[in-house]
Amino acid sequence: MQPSVIPKAYSCAIRRLLSGSFLALSVLLLGTAPVTAQPWDSGPYYLQNVQTGMVIDVKGGLKQRGTTVWPFSLNYSEAQVFHFDRTGVPEGFGDNVSYLKAHVRLGPAVYLSVKIPTPVNSPVGTAPSPGPLAPGINVPSVAQTPQVATDGSSSDRRNLLRPYLFTVEDKIEYTTPRFGNQPSHGAEARQIWRVTPVPNEVETYYLENAHFSGRFAVEPLDLRSGGTLVLGEFRGDDLQKWRILRAGANEPTNLRLTNFKYEVEFYWSTIKVWEWGNRYRFTGRLNWDSNNEPASLANQELVIRNNDGFTKTIDLSPDRTSHEFNFVLDDEPENEEYCFRVSYFSRWSVENWVRGDALCEVPDGSGSPPPSTGDVVSFASSLEANIPPTGNVIYLGRVDPGNNSRLLKVHVAGNSFTPYLVQFLPEGKTREDCGTPVGVRIAPGTDLTGDDLKTLYGNNTPKTPVFFGACKLNRSGGQLSTSRIPIQIDYIKD
Repeated sequence: MQPSVIPKAYSCAIRRLLSGSFLALSVLLLGTAPVTAQPWDSGPYYLQNVQTGMVIDVKGGLKQRGTTVWPFSLNYSEAQVFHFDRTGVPEGFGDNVSYLKAHVRLGPAVYLSVKIPTPVNSPVGTAPSPGPLAPGINVPSVAQTPQVATDGSSSDRRNLLRPYLFTVEDKIEYTTPRFGNQPSHGAEARQIWRVTPVPNEVETYYLENAHFSGRFAVEPLDLRSGGTLVLGEFRGDDLQKWRILRAGANEPTNLRLTNFKYEVEFYWSTIKVWEWGNRYRFTGRLNWDSNNEPASLANQELVIRNNDGFTKTIDLSPDRTSHEFNFVLDDEPENEEYCFRVSYFSRWSVENWVRGDALCEVPDGSGSPPPSTGDVVSFASSLEANIPPTGNVIYLGRVDPGNNSRLLKVHVAGNSFTPYLVQFLPEGKTREDCGTPVGVRIAPGTDLTGDDLKTLYGNNTPKTPVFFGACKLNRSGGQLSTSRIPIQIDYIKD
């Protein structure tokens, strides 16, 4: 996954707000929507390494004191979610500094920390252990030799502070800044972090521990998921760069509606005999800016509403940024507004739903009066088999009574025991299209009318002459005969 980053235009705002009482790390995954300042206890965010793609993760999701923090593959779990918290940071630490609080739904808060644990067999005079460590914590030796990454990382990885373990711990309230580069067993955890923008790059950051007099940045010791985090003397390579991204969905923005219109459609009513019915077909296209990586979304939906209680919900795949809609209503629009709104469902559980602003517009209307009423004429006919030497049998027919007539209905004779369906083919299709998903399939005993006629001929009451091409589709498993297909034609004289 290629993560998006904090928009470059927001760098100054973030640096300014980090030094105040609020943190503006409203990270947009595609960086097009405006950022607004959020309180320090807001968020949530995840931190992803530029070179490895791994994110900072609380091992096993266990949010209790002493749990190891390591680099791990992005999995959208709450173990990978943090909040920035400036409460209680002494002024002497300078700008762009904060605690990093692990996301906890219930229970006490814990914070990203580095410290050197007290050895189990402590010599006399060594500071006592601060208490039992969480299960699974790995306590390295001070003299441990690091396993240095070689896959594209810097070969000059000097002064790795390998005795320091990354864990989550209870919050320590510092009264004054504490600096120093020499490791000390049993010393307090170092929990204040400096977020430093990377110069001349698209909003990439170094995450440095603010307790040292020198610059020591967070980096993975190796490139694998489930490896080790270490502090390394500042080099500025990609292993020390992190993206701070929002753990949730960003709102869709910049909705654009084009070709939004309705057309009046007329059909011969089967309820009120000898009368024309009418309905309104709405079409158009909606586009929007996602501001999210598709991989971070579970799905999205488009909701269309009007003030008369009409609601239509359309489920869309996460990668969509446009939709062509087509729906029918019986009520006359009468210059009524229709509102369109896109919502996202994120794979992150901490903020798994977000809804964008609505776009409301009145469609352009068009239509013509219904055809003049006249006499409805019915007659029996059939579709006759055209049998080639090889290939599919196609059944052909036509209706051409003249006098500017319009076709209303084609009734296919038969019932549920008839061993075939009839596939009517659109104009321009041939016997090779039999059995493919084109045209309209009609069960014997039912009618070809209205929208089915429009699918085939572009009008729900097409003008004659009308030509038919059809196929028999076997639904019984037996051998089909090539006998004609009996039909009944209804047409109206204009």
